[in-house]
Amino acid sequence: RAEGDVTINSQVTTAGTVQDHRGFKALAGNNLVANSNITTASGAIVLQSLGGITVTSSAQLLSMLDSMGNTGQVLIYASGSDTMVNVAGSIQAVQGEVDIRQVGLAGSVTLNNATIHGDIVKISVLGASGVVNIGTGNILDADSTLELYADGSNGTLNFLSSVTLNSPENILAAKTINIAQGAVVTINSVQQEIG
Repeated sequence: RAEGDVTINSQVTTAGTVQDHRGFKALAGNNLVANSNITTASGAIVLQSLGGITVTSSAQLLSMLDSMGNTGQVLIYASGSDTMVNVAGSIQAVQGEVDIRQVGLAGSVTLNNATIHGDIVKISVLGASGVVNIGTGNILDADSTLELYADGSNGTLNFLSSVTLNSPENILAAKTINIAQGAVVTINSVQQEIG
C-alpha cells in the first residue's frame, strides 16, 4: 500500500492455505503499474488505485486453482475521476472471475494486445462519461459470460480494431457502441445481449 504510486517490477507468487486465501493485493493512492508476473493459487489478485492502472505487455496476472480445486479472482479497480486503465498483458483466472473496472466520472479502460480469460470476464466503466476502448490484437474469451459495460448516461464502447468475443454468453451494454471503419466484431456465443 502506498499513498503515491505503486510499481510492480519483480515476479510475485503466493500460495494460500485453507486458512489463508489472501492472495495478492496492491493499493495505490495515485497510479499503479504492473510490469511483471503475479501468480496466486485460489487467492485473489487485486490491483486498486485512486489514479490510473497500467498492466504492461510484460505482465501476466494468473489466479490458479489450488490443490482442493478452489478458484480465485483477478480484480483491477481504478477510481480516479478521469484516469485510465490500460491493459496490454495477459490476465487469467482459472475457473474464476476477471473484473476490470474504472468507476471515475470520465474514466476509461483501454485494451491493446491483451489476452484475457476467465470463467466470467467483466470489463466496465461505471462513470457517467466512461469509455471502453477495444484496440488492436486482443484475445477476449470466457468460459461462461463475457460482459463489456459502459452504461453511464454518456458511456461509450469503442471497437477500434477487429476482435472476436468468445463466450457462451456475451453482454454488451453502453449508451453508444461504435465500430471503427474497417473493424469487424465477431461474436461467438450461444446467447448474446446488446443494449
